[in-house]
Amino acid sequence: MSFKLNERQFGHTGLLRGVRSFVCGYPEVAAGPAISQGAGGSVGNGELFVATGPNAPQGQDISPIPSPDTRFQVEIVMTCTTGGGNDAAIFSVEVAIGSPPSGLPSPIPAFGDLTAGQEYLENDVHLFLDTSTDWVVGNLIEFTLGPSTNTTPWEEKRWLDSLDDSPMFSGEIEWIASGPGDSSPRANITVGVQTETDIPSTRFNWRVNYFDAFTDTSPETSYGTQPNISTDLYMLYNNLVLDWHITVSSRRFMVFGVLSTGVGFNLYQGLWLPLAGVSAYPYPIAVGAAASVSTFTQGTQEPRHSSFWDPGGTATAAGGNLVLRFPDGTHLQFVNKTGAGEPPIYTDLDTVNIVAPLGRQHSLTINSGQDLLARIERGPSFDLGSPPAPRRDYMLHPNTLCINPGVITGQTLGQLDGVFFISGESNTRGNTLILESPEVTYLVVRDPFRSDFFNYAAARMDP
Repeated sequence: MSFKLNERQFGHTGLLRGVRSFVCGYPEVAAGPAISQGAGGSVGNGELFVATGPNAPQGQDISPIPSPDTRFQVEIVMTCTTGGGNDAAIFSVEVAIGSPPSGLPSPIPAFGDLTAGQEYLENDVHLFLDTSTDWVVGNLIEFTLGPSTNTTPWEEKRWLDSLDDSPMFSGEIEWIASGPGDSSPRANITVGVQTETDIPSTRFNWRVNYFDAFTDTSPETSYGTQPNISTDLYMLYNNLVLDWHITVSSRRFMVFGVLSTGVGFNLYQGLWLPLAGVSAYPYPIAVGAAASVSTFTQGTQEPRHSSFWDPGGTATAAGGNLVLRFPDGTHLQFVNKTGAGEPPIYTDLDTVNIVAPLGRQHSLTINSGQDLLARIERGPSFDLGSPPAPRRDYMLHPNTLCINPGVITGQTLGQLDGVFFISGESNTRGNTLILESPEVTYLVVRDPFRSDFFNYAAARMDP
């Protein structure tokens, strides 16, 4: 299956390493991490975060006819050699090979020592050990690496990591990947991420984009000059532990999660579903993120910090945190709500681009997209002044992309792929639904910080 739920990572750079590992189908943790006292007599405690690259060791089949008896496991064993907490405790890191004992890859890589609380990268295995209770000499941490469970891996075009001695400024990462798509020319779906860190401003963000293609000339083509780069959008994080979920198809991937502060995040990169055929709309690509302003932090509360299925803009409807490529190569931004502060205003937006059903369309003669959804979810007797008890059938409503909906030249372009409006009444972020046949899991997600009933969506976890 091509999704993972309830993962954890440390900070915005750790999350990008984790997302990259899964999207590109690199080795992943098959068991563990497990902490034991070993020879220490007592045990410290903490949390180990793991991400990998293409050359990380992993369990493999070593027989022409794979079976459980012909697999070997690659187990990483960390042994505390110097006790203490973050920036003090030191662990040796070794590879232990399980049975069968023959046919092993050669050579088995050697790993250097790890210091708790510091970034670690050896042999395409990235580790970060965060200490909660001091470690004791002899303590063991063990985990097993195996093949990825992502059945639709994307191709990595570029990975520049300051830990790899890349030609980047200290601490930052750049990643560009290409999805296989489902047909030509809807293939080679190219997207990218750059981290942007400003510690004094508590800004730990991603810059996210799509491109028409990937170019890597000599000298290296910079991220910002890739072919027809989209309008910049941003994901807003902090530098602490975060929980996340991911789903990947051959056409797009989505990332959802929650920071330690309770602020959520939602990312969409890849193709959407156009009504037009391939000849009219050969490359329907989009990026949806948390914000359209580079200086925002995860604590910013205003309309331009929003969910991509209900994007926000300024008081003049500028900006918008969902962008898609029009057939002529221009980049269209979408705005459902506006304002200079909270709560946002769902105003008449006849001549901008909206995502229905939440975006307000003047021709509906209903007070707003919110009210339309209230009518859908609460039945025809809905009264703005005194609503009856909500229905809880939790219908999934497609998020439909509309341009200039209030004028005669307006168009309905298509739908976002795999993310739907769902009622938030008696619902909560992180719930799952099982629908369809064969069964498909849908994850309930929410706006970064708003929690009204219309701030929710359901994201399909790709089987």
